[in-house]
Amino acid sequence: SSIPCTAKAEYHCKAEFLYPPCERAAIDKSICRLGAPDAESVSIILDDFMVDTPEWMRRLREMTASESIYDVNELVGAISNADMQLDKLTAVAEYARVEDAKSITALANSLGLFTLIEGAEDNEDVGKHFVEHDPDYAAPETVVDFIDYDMLGEHIADELNGLFVSSGFVCMEPDYSISDVLDTNQGIRMGGM
Repeated sequence: SSIPCTAKAEYHCKAEFLYPPCERAAIDKSICRLGAPDAESVSIILDDFMVDTPEWMRRLREMTASESIYDVNELVGAISNADMQLDKLTAVAEYARVEDAKSITALANSLGLFTLIEGAEDNEDVGKHFVEHDPDYAAPETVVDFIDYDMLGEHIADELNGLFVSSGFVCMEPDYSISDVLDTNQGIRMGGM
């Protein structure tokens, strides 16, 4: 179920409504009907469609003011996916230190590569989580009392590029780095440089 989103596009005294996520062609047509030379000349305002997540609404508004409507449209498509875990995406964007629509779309599309341990505050919390939830780190009952969770957590953070963020701890699947996720999506754009 996608969240109904309305964007008002204005140029001089004319206005058009857009309904992201939509086809790129729909955006092109609106710009054309407004008589604008390009998307950059049009002022676009999003309505409050993510009322339950004001933080994301604020972010999308800021992006719409400063970035391409095409990129914001892609991001709306990615986050209005029914399975999207916005709390996890927020943590992963903080982990990756990115704020632009293109990068956050790339993260949203690869969210499965990341693990968020909500509420984790230190290496010990991380070690405990992995022993309890990850079959690779499972330990028999008899051994659990002897595990140095702090040291284990530190090892995991090193191995999996882990970082603490404001909502907990984020790490990636083994053998992946944040640049793998961001570069795949930016390769096309940077090819011409």
